Amino acid sequence: DTADLTELYQAIIDRNWDMAISVCENDPLQAAIWVVRHNTSRDEPVEIMWRFLPLHSACARHPPVQLVSALLQAYPDAAACVDDQGMYALHYAAGNQASQGVMELLLQHCRGAAYQRDPRGMLPLHYLACWGPASVQVVELMVDEKTAMMRDLDGNTALDLAFTATYPL
Repeated sequence: DTADLTELYQAIIDRNWDMAISVCENDPLQAAIWVVRHNTSRDEPVEIMWRFLPLHSACARHPPVQLVSALLQAYPDAAACVDDQGMYALHYAAGNQASQGVMELLLQHCRGAAYQRDPRGMLPLHYLACWGPASVQVVELMVDEKTAMMRDLDGNTALDLAFTATYPL
């Protein structure tokens, strides 16, 4: 049911970037509204299926830097918020080949997200290694002495994952 969706979230899922930017500018509070989906099974107690901010959703959809800028201007703390899976917008951006500009904005607002693990122990750098970066410059933004050596729950460094990845170089 789309009746419960905010105008901003609907614009993001429709990839209507101009509309989403306009909503951020005209009604910035929408950037701070958590989108929550509950299970609707009658056999189980109602539980949250997923919960995230518009920034998380946008970063999963390869957004333009202008939208990420507008979302962060409307709600600067969004980059430091984790979703129900313990993931930052930076995880979504890294896993969806976000541009260098998007990655830079996210890091400017929350550099610490680069060192945060998802439930599988993966850093955003691991996501870049698995699904490929938009550019070498994006990898350079994310790699440092600490992140290069961090392992996921399976014991893999980002370099280990990059060696087994199948994306084009």
